[in-house]
Amino acid sequence: MTNVTTQEKESVQSAVAGGVANPADKARMHGALGKLLIRQKRWSHAVGELNQAISFEPKNQNWLMARSEALEKLGQINPALMDAADAVMLDSKNPEASDRLGILLVAARKFDQAALCFAEALKLKPDNLNYCQHLARTFELMEAPKAAIELYQAMIAQDPMRELTYHQVANLLEATGDYAGVLAVYEQAIENNCVTSEIYRHAGMAARKLDMHDLAKARFMAGLALKPNDAVLLHFVSLGNQTTPKSLPDAFVAERYNQLAATYESELILRNIRAPGLIRSALIKIRPRISPDRPNPQKLSSVLDLGCGTGIIGIMVSDLTVLLKGVDLSGQMLNLAQSKGIYHELQHVSAQKILTDETRMYEVITASGLMPYIGEAENFAAILYSRLQPNGVAIFDFESGEDSDRYALNSSGLFLHHPDYIKLSLEKAGFEIAAFDSELLWRHDGVDHMGYVVTAVKPLV
Repeated sequence: MTNVTTQEKESVQSAVAGGVANPADKARMHGALGKLLIRQKRWSHAVGELNQAISFEPKNQNWLMARSEALEKLGQINPALMDAADAVMLDSKNPEASDRLGILLVAARKFDQAALCFAEALKLKPDNLNYCQHLARTFELMEAPKAAIELYQAMIAQDPMRELTYHQVANLLEATGDYAGVLAVYEQAIENNCVTSEIYRHAGMAARKLDMHDLAKARFMAGLALKPNDAVLLHFVSLGNQTTPKSLPDAFVAERYNQLAATYESELILRNIRAPGLIRSALIKIRPRISPDRPNPQKLSSVLDLGCGTGIIGIMVSDLTVLLKGVDLSGQMLNLAQSKGIYHELQHVSAQKILTDETRMYEVITASGLMPYIGEAENFAAILYSRLQPNGVAIFDFESGEDSDRYALNSSGLFLHHPDYIKLSLEKAGFEIAAFDSELLWRHDGVDHMGYVVTAVKPLV
């Protein structure tokens, strides 16, 4: 983040008072205004002011770096990269300049060059954890996990209370199936007194993977001592020694989303959720007659939105259908969905119950973010099929996992499904699979969460 110095603030104040007398003063005024505008996230205006400043002093490293930041925020990576490179050439001993250039090289997917820049910044300032973090993350992108882990471990040694670093090491180890290593990382955090309910939960989950159920229970209980109402920890304690349930309890799902409701949509933005847009695209692809881009588009007769939450899928499909019904287990989430005024009907009920008890047949059924709570897919596919009209369409997403040839719990206590298992379950129910697309579903803290968006059709006969 660009910082504004006292001198720069005084330059702005002087300009407002009419005290700009020469080109140097004008340069300082425009530069200071540009940096203030960056702090206000007014990127385009910031670039304009910094252009003026640099026109007076083209070799001012500070302003080149600031303009680079603003251009990056505007998505103009190449000119931002040029400014950052010019800034490094002006003073190669400035670690902030090397770090900024590295960030932009990562954005341009030039990982080898980015790693050199971060390494140079770290060489100039070895105790800077941000530079170390950037280099470690770049090694991850270069598919060099051992190098990344070595750096993260060095960060832990330097700052053992930084919780995020333990999770970063554990994620890399978990990707290789090294659950003993994952457990060791979280036990290291506990030994270093970096203890949170999340640390205990991850330690317990790793212990479960290793069939160390007594240790797992101890870690879950320790987490509950810090956060007594944590729905995920309560869920794991209730599982006991049971390895993998067929589905998650309704009470757990309802409580989890009641707790998340107030911040749910802001979290979706932070996590760069892509599934709602992908589901809309899949729906228009299978039913091109409904596309708003066509003259006189037709509408679907009915859509059932399973696990509708606050109405994110509803927003994406409400203009495409005559009837939109949403169901969810969380009353708090349904209240937020109701406030949007896009659903014709809303019902406080589970997806399985509505599919079993409902009498109406639907042209389309959508489900985003539902499969993490449903392990066994065969029965779900069968009742999904039963609630569709002939030639009806089911569109849903799921996160994929290879820990089992069917389904398994991840470290958050949610289900991951093997793609082949989902395909077999749909085919067994009678569906024809129209699309089974591997997609980036969401991204958080630099970690990509991959999965699938599935379009399944109930045949006419």
